[in-house]
Amino acid sequence: MLSKRPDALSFKSTLRSRDWLLAYGLPGLLLILGIAVRLIQYSFNRSLWSDEVKLALNIINRSYGEFLEPLHHNQAAPVGFLMVEKAMVQLLGNHEYALRLFPLISGLTALILGALLAKRLLSPLGAVVAIALLASSESLIYYSSEVKQYSTDVAIALLLTLVLFSIRQSDLSRSQQVWSGLVGAIAVWFSYPAVFVLAGLEASYLIPRLWTQWQTRNQAPAEHHVLQDICQRLPIYAAWLLSFGFFYVISVRQASNNDTLESSWDRRCPDNLWDLDWLIGSLKHFFVNPLGFASVGVGVAIACFLLGCYALNRIERDRFWLLLSPILVSILVAYARLYPFYERLSLYLVPFFLVLIAASAQTWSIDGRFSRLARLFGIALTVALLIQPFWNALPLLVQPSYREAMHPLMSYLQTHYQPGDVIYVSEKSEYQFMYYADRYGFKPNDYHIGANNLDSQGALDQVSEQERDRTLADLETLRGNPRVWVVLSDVELRDEMKLVRSHLNDTARKLDQFQSPNSTSFLYLYDLR
Repeated sequence: MLSKRPDALSFKSTLRSRDWLLAYGLPGLLLILGIAVRLIQYSFNRSLWSDEVKLALNIINRSYGEFLEPLHHNQAAPVGFLMVEKAMVQLLGNHEYALRLFPLISGLTALILGALLAKRLLSPLGAVVAIALLASSESLIYYSSEVKQYSTDVAIALLLTLVLFSIRQSDLSRSQQVWSGLVGAIAVWFSYPAVFVLAGLEASYLIPRLWTQWQTRNQAPAEHHVLQDICQRLPIYAAWLLSFGFFYVISVRQASNNDTLESSWDRRCPDNLWDLDWLIGSLKHFFVNPLGFASVGVGVAIACFLLGCYALNRIERDRFWLLLSPILVSILVAYARLYPFYERLSLYLVPFFLVLIAASAQTWSIDGRFSRLARLFGIALTVALLIQPFWNALPLLVQPSYREAMHPLMSYLQTHYQPGDVIYVSEKSEYQFMYYADRYGFKPNDYHIGANNLDSQGALDQVSEQERDRTLADLETLRGNPRVWVVLSDVELRDEMKLVRSHLNDTARKLDQFQSPNSTSFLYLYDLR
């Protein structure tokens, strides 16, 4: 007996080490990695791209009260988010670091809240996989340093989930009612989809209880009626509804009158209630963008998602519906054509998908019917699941995620500009150039903006005949100038860029050119005599 004691102690020590690694070691390392890559991307201080610039100009040029009015440049953002952004600019100055600080704080908060949610809902192994996916998610990393509200949407969705999960009980204290009501009431001012998350989470709590009580209505009376739950929650719901109603009347209703935004959102919604092609296509596309899987990785992620739903529904049905309900409500809202289920607009759903995907890691440990070979396959599937997110995320530790890069372009232009030079800025580069012009010493009279409102003449991804004629006529007004700088910087409408370059290469002499690294920002110098 004594000879076996050291082996038993060694085995227990190994178990304790493994448990500590799963509970604290690996989650801690993954959180450090996730925080580091987000801070590094923020520190790169990349140039604002066109969509960021358009929102930034609203933030900079408006008063707090004017945020209640529809924004210029076809932008829309919650009033609370805009006010925090305005305060950051006033406190820290008008620059990228100030504008991106609140999205960064939101992104870091979302990572920590996501880790807490995973640890509460999943087994230690499942939580590790979930934290790994959250930490390495390319979309969550990117939007943590973009001047848009999407990382705030994620943080608020997770905060609401944790708060409402903590009050899934029959008897609520006064402090729980006040706290829950206050958090939800404030959240809707900072995040458009917060109301969908609130609706989904509460529905996932009340509907199963109503169904259970209906099924047992002929049996012995229940000790606690579901209606008592609802009555206890009425003050919470009243706070949410009053806050959202006021927010809708003074802000959302006006923002929804933007025809351009409405048209853009309509294209992302199903045509009718029976449009299953849209549903299947949208769900599949969601695994590509914003979840970040591609090629074979999409199939692996979908398989893990289905397995995760199976595992969590089997062992913790309440937690399964907690995670699935915001997704279902968001799809229903898209069918109602109220809000799109599409890419960055649905970024707030990414943690719910990722936690359900990570729950697949629990399948192999909770179901004794699986053979050893099947469990090995499950481990291999989990490893395959994690390869692509880390493959995409690790390079972000050393290189910025560019879209447009106006800083290098403007610096080059400032260095090589000569008195008398003409600067032609394409219409799609207008706001980017205007934002940076003063910083680099260029006044409004120093540059010429290209033909306006080109989008109204054709599709977003191509140049119509009307656009072509107007653009070429606009370029001809520059004829006779020996040095004309042409600024082309936009992630869309590349056909317009090709048109301008092709025309000038055929009709003028190119003297110089510059392309910002890893971006769609171009600068050309032509002799148009």
